[in-house]
Amino acid sequence: MRLAIDGLGLVGPFGLGSGALQAAQNVSAMPAQADVAELARFFNKRELRRVSHFCRLALLGATLAVEDGCFAGIAKERIGLILATGHGPVATTFDFLDSMHEFGAKLASPTAFSTSIHNVAASTISIMSGYTGPCLTVNQFAMSWASALLTAWCWLAESRVERVLVGAVDEYQPLLVEAARQADSPLATGEGAVFLALSAAQSGRYGMITDVAMGNLAPPASPSPLPYELPAGQAFTLAAALVNGAFGQPLVATEPDGAWSTITLGPPL
Repeated sequence: MRLAIDGLGLVGPFGLGSGALQAAQNVSAMPAQADVAELARFFNKRELRRVSHFCRLALLGATLAVEDGCFAGIAKERIGLILATGHGPVATTFDFLDSMHEFGAKLASPTAFSTSIHNVAASTISIMSGYTGPCLTVNQFAMSWASALLTAWCWLAESRVERVLVGAVDEYQPLLVEAARQADSPLATGEGAVFLALSAAQSGRYGMITDVAMGNLAPPASPSPLPYELPAGQAFTLAAALVNGAFGQPLVATEPDGAWSTITLGPPL
């Protein structure tokens, strides 16, 4: 398989873009949450009024990837969208659970419920950007990112679309951090959004995805596996490999139940 990486959209506590990500590799401490104020450059306050932080992360990452990936001239119905997430919109999920606890199931907040479902971010991107091609949310914890990339390859191989926006999004939530601490879990608790603008071209501006594999037996040997890293963490590792020119070494992710995935990158041709 070959997927050309034509554009990058990076949003995290370190800032925006590949330059900020590269600089952050030498920083020991960062804020817990990302600043999404840059969305005001693309959407007005009225459009963003009811958009949650989780959706703003995703919307900004996707918009930056499109801006970077030169989508001009491509019909909106020929753009596919795939979003991978580990926990989804945890802040609004806890808001909904709080409303159930306070008011009971019959009077729980419908607004909190509608923004707590895992596919809300992909739907928000699709509606606000006008994309009418296939749209999918993948929620397989540490396997979400590899699964999303395999799906993107299938869509392009079938000529279902001309471009695919593939993103990984997770958000910070203090209760999740505390739950991970109490469980002595290696669960990632940071936040950010990474979007790739992918095509079936022979060469990508940033490089190529040359192989994606998944399994549930012994994982391949790797000098730097990502033990139970959630999708956004894996995606940031992939982005860092691209900006650092680290090609050829498979990026391995594992889960406690034995599931694993590998993603291999190649340089621009």
